[in-house]
Amino acid sequence: KTGNHQISIFNIQNNQIIKDGLQSCGKGCCVSFSPDGKYIARVSDKSIIVSSELHNFQDIAKVDRSDTLYSVKWGMQDKKYLIATVGDDGYLAVYLLCSSAGVFYLELVTEIFLSPYLRDLSWSIQGGMIACGGRERKVHFVSVTPRGFEERHKPVLLKGMIYSIDF
Repeated sequence: KTGNHQISIFNIQNNQIIKDGLQSCGKGCCVSFSPDGKYIARVSDKSIIVSSELHNFQDIAKVDRSDTLYSVKWGMQDKKYLIATVGDDGYLAVYLLCSSAGVFYLELVTEIFLSPYLRDLSWSIQGGMIACGGRERKVHFVSVTPRGFEERHKPVLLKGMIYSIDF
């Protein structure tokens, strides 16, 4: 992300800018590539926006949330593209990237309230578990199942606010 709320995509192999000027605004800004590199998800204030490499990184899907978002990450289950996001409202939400007749959209799969002011999340390598945390100093571990979320452990309380988390 660069100044003026612009996101640029750069290919280091041939030292070339692939796409310049993806829009971002507001407090929350995060960019995440899908595991196969075909899609980019980003949060911009209260929106989740997906762009496609197949469409020259044009925006193909968008969904708005009720509060500021801070993190978005891709996950894959059963060859399906999943997007998880967290923000100030305290919800961990998972969306499925769908298409019908060539039109892409994000469908809410499940969401769970964990604690207010979540800042970051991470999918496990296998894709079945998500860890997230934020201002409340708690790390939450949840499993993503066909029935929704299942909390795996009690939240772990840390000494300070969580800005970044990874498996």
